[in-house]
Amino acid sequence: MKAFIASDNDPLAFKLADTLQDLGVSCSESNVLSLAQILDHGGQFEFNDALVLLDSSTRSELLLARLPEVAKAPGAFFVIFGPSCAPRQIVEFIRAGANDYLDLSHHPSEELAAIVKRLQASRKESDACGRLISITSCNSGCGASTIAASLATLLSQQSGSCGLLDLHLTGGDLAVLLQLEPRHTLLELAQQADTLDAAMLQQSLSQHASGVNLLASPEPFVNHRDISSAAISRIVQLARMQFSQVVVDLEDMFHQEQVSTLRESDEIVMIFRPDFVSLVRARKSLDFMYESGVQHEKIRLVASRCGQPRQLSLSVVENSLGAKIAACIPEDPVAVLTSINLGVPVVSESPDSKFSRALSAFVDQLNGVTKAVLRPRFSTNAFNAVTSLWGKASL
Repeated sequence: MKAFIASDNDPLAFKLADTLQDLGVSCSESNVLSLAQILDHGGQFEFNDALVLLDSSTRSELLLARLPEVAKAPGAFFVIFGPSCAPRQIVEFIRAGANDYLDLSHHPSEELAAIVKRLQASRKESDACGRLISITSCNSGCGASTIAASLATLLSQQSGSCGLLDLHLTGGDLAVLLQLEPRHTLLELAQQADTLDAAMLQQSLSQHASGVNLLASPEPFVNHRDISSAAISRIVQLARMQFSQVVVDLEDMFHQEQVSTLRESDEIVMIFRPDFVSLVRARKSLDFMYESGVQHEKIRLVASRCGQPRQLSLSVVENSLGAKIAACIPEDPVAVLTSINLGVPVVSESPDSKFSRALSAFVDQLNGVTKAVLRPRFSTNAFNAVTSLWGKASL
């Protein structure tokens, strides 16, 4: 593996280059560049599959603006380095295309060694990775966790088993929905990130009778600040090594570990309701994912709780979002509430229900039927376009 370093601080840059050389990463003198070379001519360098370190100490705003273009190099791993900064700024760099942040004020050589170790492990194991499907909703009340549990069950029926990760760091509902009592949670696993391996993940999983293997979220109202983005990435990676199918129930699209998981996903299922508030959120969520470097073709739009009176028509929704809806999951309160109360996924308890039939058809689509294609951008102002629906929708 080769590396590039871009910095206006030559002594620092060459010190980092020496550290990389000691770690077995090739970083020749010609690969140590000035920051201006990257900011002005980043597209001229062959960063493909390289480790690229970029200094944010001096011109962070300009670097943030140019990073999306520079970070397009296929297979490259971008690390921003600099002094301690606010978490918000780190998140902005991640959204712009960075993969990690190296804090120079906290044992930089050790931190860099850890980054290189994770990257090497990731590339070594990438050929053995199962498919990663992330479930996210643009607002509450969409039934995302209920859909995630049933989706994982259908995939388990097809492949023999399925991993299900609850990434609601402030407390998710999957363990309760499946009536499981986990011995370990995501928090305990993430706290052992430095020694985390496949055996530890296996011991932390709770198996449901459906064949789904759940890694439960932390309990509500506990301190989850020890959960790092690197730990989440490692957990997701280990799950993909163990299962041919992994479903992740995301908490949001904002925090660093959630954005990183979205970018690593093979498929992203974004769930919304066909009403005005949810549609506005859906439009903004799509724009945010595009700006965060998520590939358009990975995203599948799923309308949930469909079939209720006075909902927006699907044609209006598709025109506003600039995409075809991949699936419509009907409102099916009897089947859904029965499954929740029994702790059994809907598709297991009520396989012939409207909910189950619609979700089964969507899984068939995930497994090879023609995809709904997202257009890259909406041609007019997103919010104004969606709010104009008040005059177009048949309410």
